Amino acid sequence: MRFTAWLVLFATLLLWSGNWIVARAAREEIGPALATVGRLILVLAILLPFTFLAYAGWSYVVTRLGAARAGATLHLMPAMGVALSALFLGELPSWYHFAGVALILSGVGLSSLK
Repeated sequence: MRFTAWLVLFATLLLWSGNWIVARAAREEIGPALATVGRLILVLAILLPFTFLAYAGWSYVVTRLGAARAGATLHLMPAMGVALSALFLGELPSWYHFAGVALILSGVGLSSLK
């Protein structure tokens, strides 16, 4: 396996084992509903900064390019997904991935023309 895959597996194991240890330590003092809410708050505290950065970046792009030009780039998300899965997960794209990316790029290019 690639290093990134091992890193994701290790991080998942570390987070879940920490979750299990905290739950075992506070089992009698904290009820299951409160523990679930606490875990949800922790997950949101970890993930929300990334969500805010994504919205701030998108707002910046819209103000710089305008809504019509920025909206055309939304269709690039599947193409970026293929590229990121190849880069981080080691998944090799098939011919239909390349065909899809070519269609996406041609569509975005055509919509960007005046």
